[in-house]
Amino acid sequence: FIIKISIIHIKIVFTRTLIFLQVRKYKMSMIQDKEFPQPYEKCYLEVGDGHKLYVEQIGNPNGVPFVFLHGGPGSGCQSNHRTLFNYKDNRIILFDQRGAGRSIPKRSLINNTTQALVSDMEIIRKKLNIKKWAVVGGSWGSTLGLAYAENYSEYVSGLILRSVFLGSETNIIWA
Repeated sequence: FIIKISIIHIKIVFTRTLIFLQVRKYKMSMIQDKEFPQPYEKCYLEVGDGHKLYVEQIGNPNGVPFVFLHGGPGSGCQSNHRTLFNYKDNRIILFDQRGAGRSIPKRSLINNTTQALVSDMEIIRKKLNIKKWAVVGGSWGSTLGLAYAENYSEYVSGLILRSVFLGSETNIIWA
């Protein structure tokens, strides 16, 4: 499929496996590997409207930046999400979206819209002094990634999407 969004052309590949730009150097699968990479930095970032997002960074602070967008909405990032990346060569930013995971307030729907989440991503990018990042998302995270790329294409070096959910009536009925 090729979808035209604004000035962006995106190729969506439907697969059952997660494909990333770089081959993982792990010898073990996610199920076997219990030694998850630990964050070198974590914080709560105020983004307005009474929301504080939990943000963590793993990997190489000087590496290629990736932002990981969890599914849900509401689920938050999990420790095993850290193993999806080559953390020796990349800088990985994981954050819990508004109302999700460790972000505060928990399960809040107040001022929790797609546009607010897109704006939150831009606040994170600026706060971390990232010029461009690759956006990685699955399910709801793919929807959010597409929305961010449509609004801020100049800051997106690539999109990696899986289990694409576009929010169509067919997607909602199926989900």
